[in-house]
Formats: sequence, C-alpha cells, structure tokens
Amino acid sequence: MRPMSRFCLDRFLADCAQAPGSRLRAVRRLLKTAIADPDAIEACFAGEEAEEKLLCRAPNLTIVHVRLSPNVRFPPHDHAMLSLIGSYRGHELHRFFRRESRVLRSSGEAYLREGDVLVLPPNAIHSVANPSRIRTAAIHIYLGDLVGTPRSIWNPDTSARVPYSDFDYFRWCRPEDPDRPFERPALCDAHAQVNSAQSAGTNGEDA
Repeated sequence: MRPMSRFCLDRFLADCAQAPGSRLRAVRRLLKTAIADPDAIEACFAGEEAEEKLLCRAPNLTIVHVRLSPNVRFPPHDHAMLSLIGSYRGHELHRFFRRESRVLRSSGEAYLREGDVLVLPPNAIHSVANPSRIRTAAIHIYLGDLVGTPRSIWNPDTSARVPYSDFDYFRWCRPEDPDRPFERPALCDAHAQVNSAQSAGTNGEDA
C-alpha cells in the first residue's frame, strides 16, 4: 500500500479496493489519512453539488462522496454492513436507534467533526443531520455492495419500516431546526439503479 502525501482520488479508490489483511483497519487508516488533507479532497470535487456521488461499487466495497445541505436531517436507516464515515468539511450529527418491537428507540448520538472517522457496525441504525449553516462534506465507505444489498429505512413520522430507497430517503428528510430556513435537497442518482425497483409500496408497514 503506497503512502499518500496529497489526496488523489483514483489512488485512494484503488488502495481501498486492494486493502490487505484486516480490511476495516486498513481502510480506516486510508480514510483517516485522506481526510487529513481536506483542501486536496475538496479540489477533487470542485463544482460537485449533488448530495451524494457514487465513486466506487464492487461486491465487497462501495464508496460515496456525501454533502449534507444546511439544517437537514435524514431519516433513520441501516446499511447491513460495516461502514466508515470520514468527515472533512463541517460537522455531522449522527443519532443512533435500536428496535423495540415496531418502534425505534434512541440509543445515543455522535458528533462528527472535521478529521473524525466514525465506524458503524452492520446492525447499526442511524440518522445523519447537518446542524450547521454550511454544507458538510464526507467520504462514506461501505465494506460490501451497498447498492445491491437489501436494507431498511424508517418513516420518521410513523416508525414504519420499509425497504430502503433513495426516493424515501430524500422525501423523508426534515429540518434539523424547524425554526431555521430549510431547503429540501434534490433527489440525487447515487443509487439510481435501485430507485425504480424499490420506490413502489413505500408506505408499507414492517413485516
């Protein structure tokens, strides 16, 4: 694995894909090193306005560049695989939940600052918010095929559990602070391959 002095997106993706031994430890180290140079990462995504951009998809790896609009909170969801989130611009607020029957209960939170890496276990249920007045930026890494893996999202108003879709993810976002201006982010095509298949029946209850 080659050391990185300045961030190079192609090299970063290749190194993550080829991470040896303990993949979680190796990928976490690569991510931590990358976000230590936020100006170089930002230069790679200059002009990129999408809330999410899919950078890599493979059977054992998915990498997404994520920007959160100011004052947005996305609904609870899971990933069904090990996940890492590396913040390089702004602050993210992650709230965690546990399932009790058909209800989600709060189980803690984490405030992710610039340069922080958060590791989520496969069974984690969380929501992510941007409480600030600027857009955040982070790299999210999933140790599996996030696009092709069945997973869940929860309606924030009813706690109904349904199959995940980007359609629900974006339509169920809410203002983090209802007293501040809020502009709903546009649905992006980071996972467009599964939107049409999963957007039907999005008001169904948990089985």
